[in-house]
Amino acid sequence: MRQEYALDKIIQYSVDELDADIKVVNPEYNNISYRIKKEREKPARRKANLYQHEQKNPLGEDDEKKNKKWMKDRLKLMDEVQQMEQQVENLISQRKKTPYKIPISQMPESIRYNQLNKESKMIQNIIKMICYRAETAFANLLAPHYKRANQEIRALIKSIIHTSVNMEVDYEKQELKITLFPLANQRSIEAVSKVLETINATNTLYPGTDLRLIFKMRQSSLTQVRSHEITEIVKKRASWIVKQQLFFKSFGKHIPKRRYISGESHLYLGKQYRLYVKEGKPNSVSFKGYCFGIVCSQKSKAETLIKEWYRKKAKMKFAEIAEPVIQQFKKYCVEPASLYIQAMENRWGSCTPKGKIILNTELIKAPKPCIEYVIIHEMCHLLHKNHTKAFYELLQKEMPDWEKWKNKLEKMMY
Repeated sequence: MRQEYALDKIIQYSVDELDADIKVVNPEYNNISYRIKKEREKPARRKANLYQHEQKNPLGEDDEKKNKKWMKDRLKLMDEVQQMEQQVENLISQRKKTPYKIPISQMPESIRYNQLNKESKMIQNIIKMICYRAETAFANLLAPHYKRANQEIRALIKSIIHTSVNMEVDYEKQELKITLFPLANQRSIEAVSKVLETINATNTLYPGTDLRLIFKMRQSSLTQVRSHEITEIVKKRASWIVKQQLFFKSFGKHIPKRRYISGESHLYLGKQYRLYVKEGKPNSVSFKGYCFGIVCSQKSKAETLIKEWYRKKAKMKFAEIAEPVIQQFKKYCVEPASLYIQAMENRWGSCTPKGKIILNTELIKAPKPCIEYVIIHEMCHLLHKNHTKAFYELLQKEMPDWEKWKNKLEKMMY
């Protein structure tokens, strides 16, 4: 179709210049804003280093040489923080002097905005609209067979579009058989199978031929296994199943829900610290290296305060721990789109299709190597979406002792 309608030619040669007086967002303004965002991340990491350094305060000791070195390093870190914050202020001042919008005529020639000729834009919009309406029609067919259709149906359709198929021509029966490979879950497979039955009932012919289109969904291997075959599989894997059961039993009873009262212990980076709560103002949380001190107007607010403290520490510490890991993976030409902190009930981390890595706030209670394991695990997903052999080979290469820290994380936190 591209050749018949010469779409490439239309896009390449039918370009009109926009009115030179139209005002658009200044690219330089956006560039400075981006630099401000990146520069603001640097002092946060340095402050994290400074905080760590403060925890090693040796001034109570008699070792003068050690004290001088600690003070010198502290001053150096403070100076770096100040320089970085000054750089941010300079960029903010520069942005204030830069107009937010400028006429197109003032943009550099190399990046000046143009627009497609109206005819070329129109034909592209027609194609897009046809595709969108086809997608909407398919969504309407799927909706009766798919729960939570409003939230997930578009994602399911995209998954179907990217699913591999097997095409087979049967000239005797004059049929073109198109078999879709299994989708991610049985619910999706069943919903799509019902829609394919509806489509097959239309007896549609493939354009330009007498071949009738027959669509079907290949069932996952599990749905095709008979009950006695399942029994055989279970028997064959019995030792592995027992091993896994024993592994989870080894965790013992779940850790009882922690209370937010004086004397209760709470985890931070893999260690237990006592909690001391007293009424007063203003509300605050302090960590003294051996205990948590909470001051609050009402003792019932202690839980909210320490959870917010955990969240802030998680944001700072995770960025600090992730930075060398991100650098480590640059040799594979991958980098996360962003690092996000979120409370999650059933997982320690996840990696979205767009490359955003999400880490569970609760991880701040685990030892640093456990946090590194989760980050490396999710970084591996930037290269291998599923837990394939290649995924685990990469994980083993980047963190040879990952199983040790995975087990420690599960035993400590459950």
